[in-house]
Amino acid sequence: MSERTDDLEIGGFKIIQDTALFCYGIDAVLLSAFADASKKDKCLDLCTGNGVVPLLMYAKGKGTDWTGVELQKRCSDLAKRNVELNNVSGHIEIAEGNLCDIPKGKLHISKRENRIIERSDNSEPSCSLKDAFDVVTCNPPYMKAGTGLKNSASPIAVARHEIECNFRDVAKAASYSLKIKGKAFFVHRPKHLISVFEDLRNENLEPKRLRTVHSFDYSPATLVLIEAVKGGGEQLIIESPLIIYKEEGVYTDELIRLYGKN
Repeated sequence: MSERTDDLEIGGFKIIQDTALFCYGIDAVLLSAFADASKKDKCLDLCTGNGVVPLLMYAKGKGTDWTGVELQKRCSDLAKRNVELNNVSGHIEIAEGNLCDIPKGKLHISKRENRIIERSDNSEPSCSLKDAFDVVTCNPPYMKAGTGLKNSASPIAVARHEIECNFRDVAKAASYSLKIKGKAFFVHRPKHLISVFEDLRNENLEPKRLRTVHSFDYSPATLVLIEAVKGGGEQLIIESPLIIYKEEGVYTDELIRLYGKN
């Protein structure tokens, strides 16, 4: 009863969302617009939730080979249904697993089915995720564990708070999975930017591009979009701010374009 089907407003794609879990917001849309991938790139989405970022990226023509990793079974099952709903099972694979296990070598790619598996059965031929991807994206939990939590076991709390993983874990998994010179794209909160940069650089991910997101042209940033390169040199480009509203309730022309409504 808590499910609904929404129009992603691009390419005829739709998404099933469950309000008892976690519904995507503007941060996922902006991440999919900011991130880039060529059609030949092998791409990984961490904390994939209901699969919205791989779906949006694929619909925009950014990568045709996506894998989403999600810890929570109810969310990963929903993401798999969304892949089937949009008839992209040959291009997007959803794997249930803990991203913290990726740098430990516990998650592998099945050679039989080209899907991510938990490395518990040595009888199945597989290869490591290490250096396997050209692009990694992630819309991670933003909030520190213990802040504003009523039920730390709820799916929404796990999606929003650093309960099962923190950003350092995300950076480790991204770095482990990326090829040298591979690109990682993240969305996060401005107040955590210093620690985010520290975590990225500690994992050999050099911040290369940054864009701040503001509700209005006179308001402080509410989000930051970050591109980092594995093994990249020190050079950061700060792009022009992205403004969401030109007046109360009215999107800017750029945001409408990023949503794909034009």
